[in-house]
Amino acid sequence: MNKNFYWYVGSENVPPCGEGVNHFILETPIRLNQVDIDLLKSKSYDNTVEGNGNAREVKPIGLRTIYFSQDIS
Repeated sequence: MNKNFYWYVGSENVPPCGEGVNHFILETPIRLNQVDIDLLKSKSYDNTVEGNGNAREVKPIGLRTIYFSQDIS
């Protein structure tokens, strides 16, 4: 299994949109069952607008640093 991932410090995508949140993005998608998907949706998509999964418009990356972690095992 590929364990590589990207991460960056950004903000919450739902109100109150607090800053300083670590976001981790897996390079290889993982499989989730419907129960897990429903649980994630209930925690992350309650306050969305326009059905895009965000409570506000997407902000530009700007000077944000995006890190990459590569599994070397």
